[in-house]
Amino acid sequence: MSDQTYNLSVLVYGLGINAPSHWGLALAWPSSPIGSLYNIRRNSDETAYTYEELHNIRFPDLLLEGTSVLATGISESQKLALESAFRAVEVSDGMEHCQHWVVRTIGKAEELKVVESGTRDVWNDVIEMEAEKVKEKLETQGLSWVENEGKIKRRAEGEVVDAAFFDGGKGPVEKSGSVKKIDSGFMSMFESKFTGIRYDDVDKGSQK
Repeated sequence: MSDQTYNLSVLVYGLGINAPSHWGLALAWPSSPIGSLYNIRRNSDETAYTYEELHNIRFPDLLLEGTSVLATGISESQKLALESAFRAVEVSDGMEHCQHWVVRTIGKAEELKVVESGTRDVWNDVIEMEAEKVKEKLETQGLSWVENEGKIKRRAEGEVVDAAFFDGGKGPVEKSGSVKKIDSGFMSMFESKFTGIRYDDVDKGSQK
């Protein structure tokens, strides 16, 4: 049996200014740019979400604002237990969004004693905060935040990049692996390993 261990992290995509940042969970080997992403994405009819997991993908992406490591030293058996728990977490009916799902999923990781008690509450408290505020809140509490140095930088006022893509409901990524359009209208053709992923977190259903 492999003695390889994994880290469990929250990934925060997009500034969270025009729309809530997209949150997902990742399991990856320590210091490895390759891992698995677990998240929910909005269906094409924008009324509900679907659970999605993607394996052997490369981190980070240009839209990734930062990463917060929740737990380290996760064994293969714990990883399998986590994946089973992730798949069983209730998916939103459209009134909530990816961030609520991540919080509930962290709660399952707490029940499995993979993350420290109280981690779910920390993330519940930062739902719908801008990514920069999430970073400040975590750092104030002495919690992990790893800034993505390769992210798209803030540009002129009004040109804010959030983790939302559009292309007629087919997802943001062409077969070539190039992102087609970001919600701000900014066109980007950077190479992406996230072929088929949809960061649909405009999350109109999340409005208070």
